[in-house]
Amino acid sequence: ISDSLCLLVLDPEADKAMNVLSNGHIDAPNCAAWVNSLGSQALVTESNSEIHFSQTCVAGGHEIDYNAIYTAPPKANCAPRKDPLAEVPEPDSFGCDFNNTVLNHGTHSLNPGIYCGGLKIKPNAVVTLSPGTYVMKDGLFEMSSNTSLSGEKVTLYLKGDKSRMVLRSNSTLSLSAPSEGPQAGIAIFEDRAAPLLRNHELASNGVKSINGVIYLSRGVLDISSNVEVLAESAFTSVIVRQLHMASNARMGLNTDFEKTTAANISPNIVHLLK
Repeated sequence: ISDSLCLLVLDPEADKAMNVLSNGHIDAPNCAAWVNSLGSQALVTESNSEIHFSQTCVAGGHEIDYNAIYTAPPKANCAPRKDPLAEVPEPDSFGCDFNNTVLNHGTHSLNPGIYCGGLKIKPNAVVTLSPGTYVMKDGLFEMSSNTSLSGEKVTLYLKGDKSRMVLRSNSTLSLSAPSEGPQAGIAIFEDRAAPLLRNHELASNGVKSINGVIYLSRGVLDISSNVEVLAESAFTSVIVRQLHMASNARMGLNTDFEKTTAANISPNIVHLLK
């Protein structure tokens, strides 16, 4: 396709691999969506949902409620797309630099490293990440309500069976991926050996900006925020095993590559544009 591809759903066979419940809304008019599943109901959109992509293509079939609105009606029987990041090396995760890190209220600055037991950010904590790779190993990356986290040139790597992303309501997250290095362009990277179809929960109304790729090749991105998430990013591409959007959930995706270095440097991101 000629348009930028900002959503790729990788599941090869499931029904509802992309599932948008009633009143769900995706605003991405300048880029395309692709659903790899060969299921007869690979893409399901319920009543009063609005899906605005320049193109929507499904390898299998789709079930669209008659009240759902599409800028471009989905095309069925498209050839599945390869995972363009399948050859990107995973970050080193040997050992531990930090253990069971819990940040309570106050201001905190963190350095890159391997966070064994994960990272939990508690209410009224404000956290800044220095540039680099943060490995959340065998534990949650969890932001409680009324927390804030920001970082430039950062990759969050979710390593191990227990490593999930959980963003509670009213947490604020702003990230930009690195512009160079082996994981250039990737803001959030899931372990390729993770359990299939574990949920990564995005319930916060404050996830406005993630510049780079959200890459969850094994997991389900479960969005329940009723305020448009990701819409303030210059560039976000979502590559997930499955995408589930709850009733009234909203997401916006942009492809303004000139406004961020996170997309322009990585050759892996270029593959998304073809």
